[in-house]
Amino acid sequence: MSSNTVDVYAKVLKKEDGSELLVWFDLGGAYLSAATHPDRYPVAMTMLENFRLSISRTAMEEEIKVQEAALKKLNGELSGLEKEESGAEADIVKYEKKIEEAKQKIAEVQADQKTKEVEIESQQRLIKDLKGKLNALK
Repeated sequence: MSSNTVDVYAKVLKKEDGSELLVWFDLGGAYLSAATHPDRYPVAMTMLENFRLSISRTAMEEEIKVQEAALKKLNGELSGLEKEESGAEADIVKYEKKIEEAKQKIAEVQADQKTKEVEIESQQRLIKDLKGKLNALK
């Protein structure tokens, strides 16, 4: 751009959709412009374009990191949900087994109740017979 030292001044303006960079190149007595320095102006434009690309790459890399972190979080949440589902399925199997055991227990208790009812009837008959014999002794 120049064999002399070039001072660069910049100002960043905040915009609704991003930022705007205003840059002045002081060539030491004159500021760079396309009209007065048509041979030097493309060098400055190339520098600014390279700067824009560098900033854009950095911003995109940061956005990728943010999105990768969000993806990792979502994968973790999915893993947690899958574990929850697996636990619920295991609970269902356990509860179904308990239900079957309870149904078996009910069947056993009902059979035992019938046996007891028969024993009670038998005992009642025995008592009735004994009372009849007792009355016969009077």
